[in-house]
Amino acid sequence: MKINHSSHQLPQPKLASSRDSAPTGRSSGAGEAGRANESTSNVYADLLAGVREDQLVRPTRVAEAKDKLQSGALNTRAVADEAAAALLREFS
Repeated sequence: MKINHSSHQLPQPKLASSRDSAPTGRSSGAGEAGRANESTSNVYADLLAGVREDQLVRPTRVAEAKDKLQSGALNTRAVADEAAAALLREFS
């Protein structure tokens, strides 16, 4: 088994509207954990892209992200902590 020792950084988010990254109707079963994390990352990436684009945090974008995250399997503490740390790194 080969171990990758590269630094762990989030990819640069694409500049897309939050409608472009809407969930694709996947189930939220136990076997979907990896996919749920991908979707959560997309939600945070879209929120961060909106902050970069507008140079401020718009309440509507935050509300959209919050709704997506609270809608099911995307609401995980580890992913939320990771995204918060990424935002702090980005803006500190």
